[in-house]
Amino acid sequence: MRTILAIAVLLTVGCHKKPPVVVPPEIRTVEVSVPVPTKVAPPAELLAAVKPPLPVFVSPTDPMATSGLTAEGERMLRGLIEELLGRLEAWKAWATTP
Repeated sequence: MRTILAIAVLLTVGCHKKPPVVVPPEIRTVEVSVPVPTKVAPPAELLAAVKPPLPVFVSPTDPMATSGLTAEGERMLRGLIEELLGRLEAWKAWATTP
């Protein structure tokens, strides 16, 4: 009986102990600068519309036609192709510039 009483006293004394106080770690905030990519507007000349006049295809039976275009239309088409190729190179140069 004494043994049971001693165990009961020990259990009672052990249950009344306060748990240790846990101190949370200090929270600190730190500002970190991070480079953020930004969208750069392309130059106006790359956004400009293609200038008319544009060639007009004609019937192959037209006496002025050599390739579905008149000689003037072929000249205009060549100019348009050169302009578009130049613009493509300008876009490539702009896009790859650091």
